[in-house]
Amino acid sequence: MESCLVSPDRDAYNRGGAVAVFNGKQSLRIDLHQRKDKGDGPKYYNVNDVQFVPWLPDDSRLRLVSAGSDCTIQTVVLSVGDDEDEDDRVPVSEWEGTPVWIKMRKKMKEKSEDVSFRDYTDQNKEPSQLLFLPEPQNTVNVLAVTFTDGSVEMYKGLPSKKKGPLFKCEVGSKEPTALWGHGSSANSLFVSSTKWEDSDSAHVMLSVDGVTTVFALPEDGDNMALSPDGGTLAAFTALSPSRCRVHLLDARARSTKPLHSVNLEPFRHTHVLGMMSQPGEPCDCPAEVSAAAFSPDGVYLAVGRNDDTVHVYDVRMMRQDSGLGKVTRSPVQMYEHTGGDVQPRRAGRMGQCELSGITDLQWVEGNRRRPGLITGGDDGIVRLWDVQVNADGEKRQNGIALGEASYAISAMSLGARPDADHPLVFGDAGGTMHVFSRQPGGYLFDDMFL
Repeated sequence: MESCLVSPDRDAYNRGGAVAVFNGKQSLRIDLHQRKDKGDGPKYYNVNDVQFVPWLPDDSRLRLVSAGSDCTIQTVVLSVGDDEDEDDRVPVSEWEGTPVWIKMRKKMKEKSEDVSFRDYTDQNKEPSQLLFLPEPQNTVNVLAVTFTDGSVEMYKGLPSKKKGPLFKCEVGSKEPTALWGHGSSANSLFVSSTKWEDSDSAHVMLSVDGVTTVFALPEDGDNMALSPDGGTLAAFTALSPSRCRVHLLDARARSTKPLHSVNLEPFRHTHVLGMMSQPGEPCDCPAEVSAAAFSPDGVYLAVGRNDDTVHVYDVRMMRQDSGLGKVTRSPVQMYEHTGGDVQPRRAGRMGQCELSGITDLQWVEGNRRRPGLITGGDDGIVRLWDVQVNADGEKRQNGIALGEASYAISAMSLGARPDADHPLVFGDAGGTMHVFSRQPGGYLFDDMFL
């Protein structure tokens, strides 16, 4: 974890503008998460997460909230127009000829104590993930925040200097993975982390009213996915350095014990070159499920792994045996990210790993509701897979590259067709955002499902 204290050493590449807002044609860079040294310039910190506030406060202005490695959560008010009070707002740039004003916490610090800003420097913990409650009940707006120390906090509205959390929960010893429930598990937050030495589990379900349910899972948490109806939670755990396990839990009934547990296929990590290794020898990189998602119909479960592969399981087959950890189900499809100019490496204890990982994945439906899977990898490529066709199918090309970057894919988003969004947007580890325009025939990948 990067220290929250300002380091005297300066990096020439430590520059501002870590947050950018894109309106479809232009981008606006905003300097956030910075600290100043005595007699020195500002030091900028990483942005761990950024989200638009899904509700509009009384002033009806769009807000952006971000979590940074400087141990703070900051909120920016975005207002487009030329009738703003210049005493309260700073003109940053011109956006399509209209001044864009940014009301920032530092500008308003002495004038208002209600500006959303919270500092965790004294606790030496970084906020890592911001999760707004989807479709809040009874107009109660809730924000959940995870931290690098393994804790999670819930706030009513936005956190501020005067407003503390509704409640806190110490889940585990490391940065947790979290997601909100929906459908039958609405208003519940699922959190998974690494166990403390004296704890039995680091997997919990938190409700907005403070009720905590602890799942009886003995292994450390790795990742999670929730079925479309919100009734089934897939919790991935670390079984051994080369093996992972998935537990299927009844989220609707808040059951603490898994209904089914299945061991995943062994991970394959090999060395490229090391002082004590030869190419092709086993690597000590730990197995990790880096991304996971259910298909829109709930039939398939896609598992992105850090050994450069994506495995697709039929959930119906996983439920056929309740061996609870003694069963290994083979995936119905296995896809691999290969190619590209990026040569990512992960350092192992005895050398460097020659395989990259899957950084993100999302499902998409074709014109005939044919399920497709879009994946982004450390190889810098975004690919589309037809899960009803083998990776080496003869009838059609599979794993077609939709886009390629010079760096690893960090995150991606698919646009909604009814909203006329851009079909595909992804960002890479080099700080570049790639935006694909809508083609005359529809989505870029429509022809895969005709």
